[in-house]
Amino acid sequence: MTWQPPAGYVRRTPDVEALVLDMVQPLLDVGTPTGRAVTWWPDDADKLIALGVPLARVRKIPGIVELEGRQIQANVLLTVRTGSRSESWDILTYLGDELTRRWHKGGIVDREDGSRSAVARLEVDAADQQLPELDPDFRAVSNYVTLTLMRRTA
Repeated sequence: MTWQPPAGYVRRTPDVEALVLDMVQPLLDVGTPTGRAVTWWPDDADKLIALGVPLARVRKIPGIVELEGRQIQANVLLTVRTGSRSESWDILTYLGDELTRRWHKGGIVDREDGSRSAVARLEVDAADQQLPELDPDFRAVSNYVTLTLMRRTA
């Protein structure tokens, strides 16, 4: 049995990881080869990378800020992993450019499930990079994506 909220509860903001997955996957779909947006590295990640399939991981990170009760800012870490660090940077730059172009000043995201979500603003910023000696995979590169979302009113 899956947990269910009480009757009458309506979620006021979308799942940010799922929202960014729905923003990133269509961008990966138009590249060659088609990439995969995930929330965690799949068990066959090394095999996919060896086949040339780029992986983009979306992971929610701390830092939610509530703005005047009507908006929230939520942060995700967008990490790209490919066969080379250079290719990872190329794809991460492409994703950042396209996310910014499409949603910097807000807009509607068509979701995979057929629903739509409103984004008030989107920003892409450089993320901290691990020291090479501590980085488990030097090919993985990251940026922060900050989304400002409107809360649904009750």
